[in-house]
Amino acid sequence: MHVTRVFLKTHNILGVMFTSLLFMNAFLIPSVLADDTTIDSWVEAFFDIEFETGVDLSVHVTMNVHKLTTYKSYSAEEIRAADDQEMGALRYELYLMLKNQLDRMFPNADLLNFSMPTYSSENPEGKKGIVSYEPPAVFNGDVQVKLSSAFFGLNASVDSEDFINGVLDMDGIVSYVFDLQAENGWNNTYTIILPEGMEYRRTTGTVEEGNRIWWSLENWKGEKPLGTAEISIKLSEPTTTASNNEDIYLDFELDLRDTEEPVLKTNILAKTINIKKYGILPDFITNLDFVPADGIRLFIDNNFISWDDIYQKTIKSIEEKIVANIENSSFNQSFSPSFSWDPQTTFNCSTPYNITSMDNKPSIKAVLTKNNIDLQIYRIPIRAVFGLINAGATANISREDINFGDKLDEIGYPYNGSLMLPDNISLDRKNIYKWNQSNPIHGEMMSDTAPTYSQEEIKTYVYIDINKMDLNLPSFFTGKTELTVTVDARENIDIYIAKIPQEFSLPGKMHMKYINSDAFRLCVEEKVFNENDVNSFLTNKKNLFEEKIGKILEKQKIKGYSDKKMFFNSIRWDGDISNMDAQLPVTISSYSHSLYPTSFNLSLLPPSFSISIQKFNLTGMENQSVTYRIIFPKGVKADANNTVGKAMIKGKTGDGREYIEITFNSDESDKWSVISCKLSATPLYIVGVFLPCILSLIITVVLVLIIYLIRRRRGGKEVVVREEEKTVEHTGYENEDYYVPPPPPSSR
Repeated sequence: MHVTRVFLKTHNILGVMFTSLLFMNAFLIPSVLADDTTIDSWVEAFFDIEFETGVDLSVHVTMNVHKLTTYKSYSAEEIRAADDQEMGALRYELYLMLKNQLDRMFPNADLLNFSMPTYSSENPEGKKGIVSYEPPAVFNGDVQVKLSSAFFGLNASVDSEDFINGVLDMDGIVSYVFDLQAENGWNNTYTIILPEGMEYRRTTGTVEEGNRIWWSLENWKGEKPLGTAEISIKLSEPTTTASNNEDIYLDFELDLRDTEEPVLKTNILAKTINIKKYGILPDFITNLDFVPADGIRLFIDNNFISWDDIYQKTIKSIEEKIVANIENSSFNQSFSPSFSWDPQTTFNCSTPYNITSMDNKPSIKAVLTKNNIDLQIYRIPIRAVFGLINAGATANISREDINFGDKLDEIGYPYNGSLMLPDNISLDRKNIYKWNQSNPIHGEMMSDTAPTYSQEEIKTYVYIDINKMDLNLPSFFTGKTELTVTVDARENIDIYIAKIPQEFSLPGKMHMKYINSDAFRLCVEEKVFNENDVNSFLTNKKNLFEEKIGKILEKQKIKGYSDKKMFFNSIRWDGDISNMDAQLPVTISSYSHSLYPTSFNLSLLPPSFSISIQKFNLTGMENQSVTYRIIFPKGVKADANNTVGKAMIKGKTGDGREYIEITFNSDESDKWSVISCKLSATPLYIVGVFLPCILSLIITVVLVLIIYLIRRRRGGKEVVVREEEKTVEHTGYENEDYYVPPPPPSSR
């Protein structure tokens, strides 16, 4: 019973409240309508603005129309009853008012596919008119908006689509300010809808769940036509996330493929650059201090900066550090490289940027090039090293062996390096060898085409040229019978393959058992074998030559000379270090000129002339073949034999002189032979030998006869010598012991 009374009491209270609301509504609504009789239009508009990209927006407008005026005013009911002509006028009126508001909200933007709103008989759910008992006439409009560079206050040369979207993809934040305008009698609700992958960072609107932000602008009475909507947006997952540091590294390329002109290229590769110090970004862009290479190309294409700006503010200081550190390192030479941009990463890049994938590929490359550098390994020219490698040497190389790279850490940037080696040469079995500060240069350098040798190949030619035998006149007139033998000796040592002579040396980390003739030439040319060493080598060969000729001729003292002209002529070559062979030898030549006496026998009855037997002591040499050739004067024949029975070759020179030749092979270094030569001279040669004596006798006889005849002629005549009397004038004072002056002259 008690519960029933409570229910009835509550029911009565609700009934009274409902009756009161109806009563108040009856008075309030006429009041509103009465106040709006001066307003031509009465529209509720809902702007749904969806971002598709940073500059492309899709706008859908729903307009709930309660009143609209063309040439007359139409209520919602009258609009629904309007014919086609009237409906067209109403739609056009809405189009003009809507365009006016869109132009205010998106100034200087392109409104694409914008046409007159369409009438809809149904009111979308959630967008009811304020007069619930009289449904509004509903119109819908769609437009695609593309924000131009002028909308953002940028220069007309800026491509707003590339610039804004590129900035967003680099994790930049773009701020938008939309000026709102509601026509008189319009109540507008603006809702910005951010798609998946886009988020706001700051806004003045009301944020709803689902990434929707809205603003309202009520202008029923024409008292508040303007407003502002602000929002800052960014991408949820940009290609490049914000960075706090520059990302610049160096790449040193030692291009050694042309050994005549080695090239050092220093590539400065900028992945990310500090753009804040350039002061170029407009105020509506934030969170973008460091940009990737694509961003730099984007800004340059849109005339925010130039390539010269990048050089002056970023690259130049790095270049100066590189030059200073390299010049003050073991490189030890002037380093003044030429600067250039790599066109494939700068002004001629095939794909300078992709606004949906703004990254650092390719990195911006600045190139410092220095041609014809003096690169050395083991402190010898790189050309010599590569030539020796191609001739069969191997080399263990580490960082300290190369005159480059010891101070690169002090530049302050991470770096990589590469050695681009000639064909067939490898370091650690790589033709292009890579290294960096964590993994320095280290490995064995070798050649795939190097020849291999198992023994020396040296050919020595010794010439004993007895070019004349003259009668020793002084000894002849004293009763001796001697000839003076004139010998021109020469030794030519042709080196094809040899162990490295003791006068020379290669770096300790370079291993080479045999050196061929081209390698020898290269070492002399590149001063691996310096001038002093070469002179010592030639002098030692000359000394051995003197000793050898002394033994051959059984003479104690031979004065020899080095034929340096022949030596230096023999080291001329094509200079091709890629083909190091032993086809043409290096020749070491020594020569001497000497005299020695030898006896002869002369008999008149029976007439005979014989020269004493000439002996020559010949021997083999270690690891080389030796050919001895003994040449006799023209008109002298030799009957020779040797003590070991080796084969001898007899022949004649081009001018008809006889010679004998004997060869010792490289494995006959322990053999020796004494060649005995019995010489016989032709009558003409004998005459030639004694011709000086004969001429001397003839001259002597002639002189004696002349003297005799002169004396005889003088002895057959009387010679009278007459003396004339001499008149002597006496002064009278001749016998005095004192001086008496002469008398004065007589005066006349």
